[in-house]
Amino acid sequence: MHFSPGIVYQLSKGTLEACIVCQEYFTTGFLVCSPACADAQLDSSPLVRLQEDHRAFADVLARFRNRWDPSNSAPTVTDIYAILSSARSNKAYLDYRWKIERKSKCIAAGFRPGNERLRWHGTSSNCDITKIGEGLCSSSNSCNLCDIIRGSFKTQKCLGGLYGTGIYTSSIPVKAHGYALTGGRGNALLLNSVVTGHPKLLTAHDSSLTRAPWNRDSVWVTPQGGPVKYDEVVVYDDAAIRPVFLIVYE
Repeated sequence: MHFSPGIVYQLSKGTLEACIVCQEYFTTGFLVCSPACADAQLDSSPLVRLQEDHRAFADVLARFRNRWDPSNSAPTVTDIYAILSSARSNKAYLDYRWKIERKSKCIAAGFRPGNERLRWHGTSSNCDITKIGEGLCSSSNSCNLCDIIRGSFKTQKCLGGLYGTGIYTSSIPVKAHGYALTGGRGNALLLNSVVTGHPKLLTAHDSSLTRAPWNRDSVWVTPQGGPVKYDEVVVYDDAAIRPVFLIVYE
């Protein structure tokens, strides 16, 4: 996928599906039918609420429910939004993905280009999550969630962690939920496309990292190989990740 209007996420091709913006039907597997349609939506908001009968809604909901902590049932989901990004932002991501693919040969190893994965991220919010579909809060409100939705992730805003100064994600939504500090006005997680490339599996903490280890593209930590209960993937380049869905839950 060298091109993706509005959002770097694609369903399987061939099934007739309505554009989430204009409702015209097409079969490319993209969520938005054209760059013009994506641009028109971005003029008002990067968020588009998914209808429950859309295949993307079912995909995201399954990832949330099926990957929650098996010892507890997943919370009730109230809304799922697609997050659109500008053509410039998406191009930077796709260019980075193919740069990593050329270097790490992920397709030949049986993975997606650039070893792209969908991973969860939780962050703090100062807005009323239950009303986020009505509009994002002001950029002066210091709301991390709205800032990411509006302009993606910025490593310069990262505070550091057990595996250095990077952007942390997990395949387990309950792991990300622990960082989703929303002040009781609803809960929200971001589902993101992440280029993981050739990862370095860490078995111990290393808070000094500001980039991936030599000849690697990301850091992975797993319960089997490291000191964590749930897996984590850390990337250190802004271009390696884009938010693609916002899931709101009780």
